[in-house]
Amino acid sequence: MKAFHIKFNKFERPPDLLYAGFLLLTFIILLIIAGFLPLLSYQEARRAIIIQETFLSHSLIPQFNGEPYFTKPPLHTWLSFPFFALGKITQQEIFFMRLLSFLSYFGAIYFIYLFSQKNFSKTLLSVLILFSSYRFLSFIYRIDLEPLFVFLTLGTIYFALKYNENSLFKYSFLFYLFFALAFMVRGPLHFFLLPAFLLYALFSINKNFLKLLFNPAGWFIFLSIVLPFYVFGYLK
Repeated sequence: MKAFHIKFNKFERPPDLLYAGFLLLTFIILLIIAGFLPLLSYQEARRAIIIQETFLSHSLIPQFNGEPYFTKPPLHTWLSFPFFALGKITQQEIFFMRLLSFLSYFGAIYFIYLFSQKNFSKTLLSVLILFSSYRFLSFIYRIDLEPLFVFLTLGTIYFALKYNENSLFKYSFLFYLFFALAFMVRGPLHFFLLPAFLLYALFSINKNFLKLLFNPAGWFIFLSIVLPFYVFGYLK
């Protein structure tokens, strides 16, 4: 009976491998497509120019048309530097700059996997639902802020919920870290998450979430990451 049970369990694993393989194959196909596509929009072209100008000017402040660019924070531009450098070597700058979007979506899918309690079939279903929106899917092969923002925002929500379950300092730290990094992608627009968090905290039986939102150490972490760029921009 025990041998039969072990043999039966062996047949439970292939579906997980199949789901993971399907996701990987989808990403490989999209990655190949990205190598043949030109710049797809004015927005993507502008983002590529900002990365190129900032890299070539050896500046940490994003540059656009020779001027400092403070419309959006610099995190996406900074993280794109190594991809642009690799692209310059191979003369495939557009393709390599798009890799940040692919990696961001990989990270986002990992958080979906965690939200799904590490169930591959639920993860696959969630990803297919998201990819059924062409706009969401198309960002995977664009040089754009959205994929990185989605990854960091999912991380923010995940660690907030983990802190709500178990009020460990590491979850509080990771919540504010991801919250600050997401802010450094999109700017003050990210504060729109706070009313949703606050409502959840007020109506939640567990008050850990309320403690998380009013954590002085957490806000110190957030401000330490966010403020320097904006203070420099104001002084500039």
